[in-house]
Amino acid sequence: MVPIKENWTELTGTIAMLRASESRPGFLELHLQVEAAVPVPGFADFLSDRVGSTILINVRKEPLEARKAIPGARVRVRVRRGRHADDLFAHTEHLKIDGA
Repeated sequence: MVPIKENWTELTGTIAMLRASESRPGFLELHLQVEAAVPVPGFADFLSDRVGSTILINVRKEPLEARKAIPGARVRVRVRRGRHADDLFAHTEHLKIDGA
């Protein structure tokens, strides 16, 4: 098995949709309209090319619900890519929702 290259990108955008993940218990699927991306120093950046698109990010349910995330809210979150290009995960310690 090929190891995953450590990677993080700071994304900013608007929540388009939230829903429970059917394949990952304890996770929500956050659909983010990406408006800006900033590479995180010291890590590979695989997501800056997603600016202008809507992506699905897997986020642990508890931290997202505690911040009262709702569609339409502006979000800044650090995201990494997993084994596949569309397998994206949020770093919940680096998750900020405007107004929360």
